[in-house]
Amino acid sequence: MEKEMYGKGGSCEKQIEKKDEGFFGPEKAGIKKGVIGGIIMIGIATVWFIGGLYIGLIFFYPPILFLIGVYALIKGLVTGNVNGEKQSTMTEG
Repeated sequence: MEKEMYGKGGSCEKQIEKKDEGFFGPEKAGIKKGVIGGIIMIGIATVWFIGGLYIGLIFFYPPILFLIGVYALIKGLVTGNVNGEKQSTMTEG
């Protein structure tokens, strides 16, 4: 995504927003989605862990994902972020 930013001199500069990348990119995106993202991560972790137990495997990542989901859920409730972070369309000036 590109945003137009006005610098000190009043010139228009285009700034490219950095997407969530890296190893924990999807988790960061889920945390930004607030309560909904937390619930989705908790659900995925639960299904993944129980599915692994059903076939006789114990995956180590679903409990971590579950805890990240709980963190996102609590953070979303505390900050009032239910549907995701709101993007500001106004520029400072």
